[in-house]
Amino acid sequence: MDTKNLIPIDQLCGVYEIPKSFIDALCNYELVEVVDMNEEQYIPQDHIKDIEKMMRLHFDLDINYEGLDVVMHLLERIDELEKEVNYLKNKLSIYESEF
Repeated sequence: MDTKNLIPIDQLCGVYEIPKSFIDALCNYELVEVVDMNEEQYIPQDHIKDIEKMMRLHFDLDINYEGLDVVMHLLERIDELEKEVNYLKNKLSIYESEF
């Protein structure tokens, strides 16, 4: 597997000055995917925005891991619903333009 789109956890923790236990907890709650390769652990690059959100929620607002799980699932659901609304608006505009 190519490590091009993967970031080593140690590097991530160093840059953001967070403990590795935070990433381990996120992994335990299945909030992030950790890739084990070559005796090192990596985070996919596309998870970084979510990790940044969870860092702010956890460290700045003191939301526990169970709360992070709930918040992240609600945010995911909101995104899905927004996409559905946009799809339906576009579909509706097609019918409105016919009249």
